[in-house]
Amino acid sequence: MTGESVPSVMTDQEKRDYVLKNCICGKCPSWVACDEAAGFCVTGKSKCITEKKGCICGDCPVTKTMGLKWGYYCAMGDAKSMMT
Repeated sequence: MTGESVPSVMTDQEKRDYVLKNCICGKCPSWVACDEAAGFCVTGKSKCITEKKGCICGDCPVTKTMGLKWGYYCAMGDAKSMMT
């Protein structure tokens, strides 16, 4: 986790890169190690996580810096889909 600042305008790829560099998904009680990228707030629903065992999205620097307000992205889907 770098805690770097976020530019006000980012491309989708820049957002993805920032999220993957700063996310804390791997520390979550719901985390299941498998062959997929973390950063579910941008990558979308996990194909491996099937149980909600706790959520630390609210503690993630990505949540704070990008103004996200939900949790359980691993089970519910990415932030963009939750806005619709």
